[in-house]
Amino acid sequence: MEEDPAALVHEQGMHESNYCLIDYNRSGIPLAEIVTEPDLESPGEAREFLDLLLNLLNYLEVFVQGKNSLKVDTNISIKGFERVEVKNITGFKAVETALKFEAERQKKLIAEGKKPIRETRAFDESIGKTRSLRIKETEEDYGYIFEPDLSRIEVSEAQISELRQALPELPEEKIKRLVKEKGLSEYDARVLASDLELGKLFDEVCKKIPAEICAKFLTREL
Repeated sequence: MEEDPAALVHEQGMHESNYCLIDYNRSGIPLAEIVTEPDLESPGEAREFLDLLLNLLNYLEVFVQGKNSLKVDTNISIKGFERVEVKNITGFKAVETALKFEAERQKKLIAEGKKPIRETRAFDESIGKTRSLRIKETEEDYGYIFEPDLSRIEVSEAQISELRQALPELPEEKIKRLVKEKGLSEYDARVLASDLELGKLFDEVCKKIPAEICAKFLTREL
């Protein structure tokens, strides 16, 4: 959990502006940071993960499309070399494009006998390339200090279990249910479960018409 301090505004773009403005309108807005383990193996897999994550957040009703915002910072490395962070990415397709470019850039450096440095880069969507922003700080450089006014929060296994029991039906569970109970193909079940409202509509409509006909109409014509 974090608080948004402000937004940096570069009037002519991050690399062309001679100055930077600070917009404090969103200062203090709470945000949750979700961090994955480094187990995504391709730019395409990263994009697929983000699609699944957004769908999951919609099912949990903790994210409102158009009202809330979901931002992505990525980290990528070639095995055995330093990782590079890429920021300033908007959109899941742009995430895939940025990571593809960065992977090729790092491979080219290594092929030339150079080593990628640990740094933060920005993605320029207009040209589909990343540019260096700053050398990446280490944990010691950040100078982390424990905040004495904030107490540590311990979440017990019992609390986790209780919360898990209260969760609504999630996408993967819905897919299994539609295949098992409604006799749908896994493909049709995944299409229906990939959109919360479409899945709800299917559940209502198939009470009155055969599930197969309902699925065919909703996943194709509609």
